[in-house]
Parts: sequence; structure tokens; C-alpha cells
Amino acid sequence: MDEIKDVRELIRLKWETLTPIQKRIANYILENFEEISIFLNAKSLAEDLNVSRAAITRFANALGFSGVLALNKNLKEFAKVWMTPSQRFSKRRNSTDKEDSLWVTFDQDIRNLERTLKNIDRSVFLKVADAISKANTIYIIGLGDAASLSWLLSFQLSLIFDDVRSITRADMV
Repeated sequence: MDEIKDVRELIRLKWETLTPIQKRIANYILENFEEISIFLNAKSLAEDLNVSRAAITRFANALGFSGVLALNKNLKEFAKVWMTPSQRFSKRRNSTDKEDSLWVTFDQDIRNLERTLKNIDRSVFLKVADAISKANTIYIIGLGDAASLSWLLSFQLSLIFDDVRSITRADMV
């Protein structure tokens, strides 16, 4: 799809063929069109709607795009035509405002905590916490990208427990 399409019109034309999840995505995009047209991010969109990233990709395909990147590119190009330069600048400036970024981060943290609380099995969590508290030695393993997080967890646990060991390389096992 090389020509710029009005995604709102595509949604209207394809509405009857969309699945219920795709309709939810479509409604969200229509309700937040100005922000979405500039800042579409499949991951955050999926989190906001509590759907998979694959659902976002299938939605883009249902509208006739090759994927989320093509949809994103089209939305940005459409925003250049549809929004005035001052509107686009205002959206960008507002999105990079440090105070706004702080609140966006807090909102994401709150959503993540709420999702964790909703999906965690409390009895399993308590059993794990009990097992950790009774252990003589606590091993925290984090390889590659997870190494820094495992080190941080090890450090925090070492403030409470005597023998906490962080394993961050495969050759340490």
C-alpha cells in the first residue's frame, strides 16, 4: 500500500469484516486518532488494550497493510497532510515534556502492577516467598539482558538475607 490512506475511512469500510478484538483496536484508534497517528507503538497499544502484539499486526493486515510498520508509516504520512505543522509540533512537544514523560512512566508502572496483581496466583506467590525465606543460600540467575535486573534483585535480597548469590554469566554456573 504505497498511497496514503485515511485509516479512519479504511476502518469504516472494513468494519463488518473485523473481528471483535479488531473492532476494539479500531475504536481505540478512532478515539485517540491524533496521538495514534503520530506515536503508534504496537507494544503500548497492545498493553493498553490488553491484546497481543499479533492482534495488532492482524488488525493492520485486515486494513490492507503488510504489517504494523506499514500502518505506522501510513499514519505518520497521513498526519502530515491531515494535521497542521503546529498541531504536529504541539503533540511532539507535549509528548517529550519531562513532566509528562514522568507521568507516562508512572501510568505504565501502574498498569504493569495492576496486570501482575490480576494474573498472579496468590497462593503460589506466598509459597515461593516462603521457600526463599527458608533457603540457606539464594541463587539469582540472569543471563544476557537480564543480568542487570538479576544483579539488582540479588542486591536487594542481600539487604534482607545473609547468603545471596548473583549468577550473571553462563560460565559461573
